[in-house]
Amino acid sequence: MTEKINFFNDIFDGEMLPYERYKLYNWISEIKPTLVLEVGTGNGGGSTYFISKSIKDNNLNSTVHTCDPVRKPDNEFFNVFDFVKFYKTNSDVMINDLLKNNLIPDFIMFDGPEDSDVALNDIIVLENFIDDGTYFCMHDWDHYRPYDKAHSTKSIKIKDYIENSEKWSLVERLFADKKNSDFDDLPYDSVGLCLYKFNK
Repeated sequence: MTEKINFFNDIFDGEMLPYERYKLYNWISEIKPTLVLEVGTGNGGGSTYFISKSIKDNNLNSTVHTCDPVRKPDNEFFNVFDFVKFYKTNSDVMINDLLKNNLIPDFIMFDGPEDSDVALNDIIVLENFIDDGTYFCMHDWDHYRPYDKAHSTKSIKIKDYIENSEKWSLVERLFADKKNSDFDDLPYDSVGLCLYKFNK
């Protein structure tokens, strides 16, 4: 199935490197979540697209709740993926709305703002509601990425928290400072991407 998907070209203008897209697509197809919570929609062509594409390709009975206070996908995106609910707001507002309506995610994807408090505060709130077996994924997991010589601050606090928590176990991790695969001929294939599993 994955050989028919173009992980290299943008359809809806998105971020993430091709191998990261490939991994995220396959994690969703393997985990088969029922409710995905995503922070950081952007224009929809990165994680939002490949999560949604995997759900649609695999005929999963899943919904995606995603937020971004600044950017949003165009209407064509929602015509293709009608199970995606977009919130043009900050993550804490969306999360509070979901929890108030007893909508509990079993897959969490963070790729939000360059504010290290946001992701940490969000995960601490969610830990009070999510069940064992919930998955957590975050983009820009590494603070410095040789790929474009940029620095990211969004994961600084949550990375330390999760890596030292007994509640979270590492499933898989892509590193920014080395080649993780032979998927492509780029010098680097990730800016840091992690997958963890929750156990209370």
